[in-house]
Amino acid sequence: MSTTLLAFTVALAAPPLVVAADEAEPGLRAWWRTGELIVAPAEGDPRPGVRPLEGTAPAALPPDLHRWIPLLGDCPDVSSTMARPFAEASATVELAATDRAVTLRVMRGNRVLAAGSLGRPARPCSLHVGQADALPGYEILLGWRAPAGVRGLTVFRVPPMSIDPAALDPTGGAGGP
Repeated sequence: MSTTLLAFTVALAAPPLVVAADEAEPGLRAWWRTGELIVAPAEGDPRPGVRPLEGTAPAALPPDLHRWIPLLGDCPDVSSTMARPFAEASATVELAATDRAVTLRVMRGNRVLAAGSLGRPARPCSLHVGQADALPGYEILLGWRAPAGVRGLTVFRVPPMSIDPAALDPTGGAGGP
């Protein structure tokens, strides 16, 4: 008598969250408002800032910086798990952090739409979702802290197809056959 063993593996795939910018140094400062992002060295450092989603050219800090959202500040520890909703996209960004990794998932209900990882051990200190540049689509702005006073900001681009339900519908919204 012979026995046949069938094994099944379920593979789940999601588009990656692509890193659009990754800045890190001791005392790093960063600010954001819709359509704009600027990072600068530590207070008192004479070097200019930079708009990392626009290139590497030096950028003066704007005079209305007090109206921008500070992303790093004192960079306090935040919860090792958190979520931020996308109002228009009916999706949520979920963050999970351990001593070894920080992972992010874009979710709609129980469905993973996109996923990514910071790629270094760090403690998250801020998480924002919105438009950080002139390109269409959302960005995830993750502020973090590493040993030796290093603070960082990593910007992930959310794949447009992952948040547009019509893009996932092969019938273009016309329903099934």
